Amino acid sequence: MATELYPFATARSKWQDDYRLRDTRRRFWRMVNKGRPDQCWPWRGAVLTSGYGVFNPGRDIPVKATTAHRFAYEMEVNGVPEDQDVKQRCRNKLCVNYLSHLYVEHHGKRE
Repeated sequence: MATELYPFATARSKWQDDYRLRDTRRRFWRMVNKGRPDQCWPWRGAVLTSGYGVFNPGRDIPVKATTAHRFAYEMEVNGVPEDQDVKQRCRNKLCVNYLSHLYVEHHGKRE
């Protein structure tokens, strides 16, 4: 279950309450060029050979390194079950705009 892998995703308020989570959240968003809600927000951190951004939350949070767009969605919106993926409507592999570009779907499908 996603909440076991990503315990912080069950309640957004945890991101404000726990200083370690707040620091991780700040560190994540420092690596993003945020624009208007309808624009792509490109990830400026590490990139996998597949072209997707990757983020490692660090040792304070029991989460492995994951794609930046999935981390953004789980941190700001909600946890994602293991049988589902976070996708970008804009098809920009570096986009982490959870407001309008990211969505969840079952493995193998595409909107």
